[in-house]
Amino acid sequence: TYWDSLDASVVCRQLGYGDFGAIAYPYANFGQSFGPIWLHYLNCSGSEESLFNCSIANTTGNSYCQHYNDPGVVCPGPSPLQNCTDGDVHLVGGSVPSQGRVELCYKGHWGTICGQYGDISTYANVICRQLGYSPFNAINYYNSYHYYGQGSGGIFLYTP
Repeated sequence: TYWDSLDASVVCRQLGYGDFGAIAYPYANFGQSFGPIWLHYLNCSGSEESLFNCSIANTTGNSYCQHYNDPGVVCPGPSPLQNCTDGDVHLVGGSVPSQGRVELCYKGHWGTICGQYGDISTYANVICRQLGYSPFNAINYYNSYHYYGQGSGGIFLYTP
C-alpha cells in the first residue's frame, strides 16, 4: 500500500507527538535521503506504537524502492515532553514561529490558556516579550474563534 495518514499517525505516536490529524507526505516532499531503504510496503492500521509493529513486506535494505518515494509527516502539535519546563510558553499552528495559539508548559506537558476574559492585548504583549519578540503591536486574534486551531492538551490557565 501507499504511505498514508495511518502510517503517519504511527510515526507521530512513536516520536511522542499527538497522532490525531497526522498528515502523510509521500514522494520525498521534505527531500530525498540516501543509503539503504529498510522498510518497504509498510502497512499500518494506525494503532501501532512503532513502525516495526506494522505489517512490513521487506526489511532487508535491498528494496527496489527509490528515494523519490521517501515519505514524510507533519505531526499535530509539539511533543508533550519536548524540553518543557513549567512556565514555558510557545506558539503553535502559525505559518511562522512568531504567530500561533499560545500553549503553556505545566508539569512537563503542554496545554492551552483560556483567554476568555481580561485585557487580551496586554497578555499578547507579555507573551511576545517572554518569547523574545517585540511586545509592541502584538496582535491577538481573540475574536477569531480557534484562529490557530483548538488545543489538544489540558487548559492549564484561565485569564481573570
